[in-house]
Amino acid sequence: MKDKSFTILIIRLPRQADGSFMEYENIPLGLALGLASNTAASAAYGEMSDFERQMVITEAETITNRVRMEDLVSRIGKSRGEYDRFS
Repeated sequence: MKDKSFTILIIRLPRQADGSFMEYENIPLGLALGLASNTAASAAYGEMSDFERQMVITEAETITNRVRMEDLVSRIGKSRGEYDRFS
């Protein structure tokens, strides 16, 4: 009999400025995981306008490796809620 193992991934969903949970329906998985693991980035993302969030999602969709995604999440964390694509 083959060993059937699996991994359980638990993600703590960040909250928006109003205290409600963020919706991850249209967010790339790498970005969602990055935000879930970086509280500063999660808080900053929660303070962004819908337009700024869409800019972040658009950039995240073009990222093809972990290092660049980590850089994006780090920039979000340092942004204090104001996204700057060219930082």
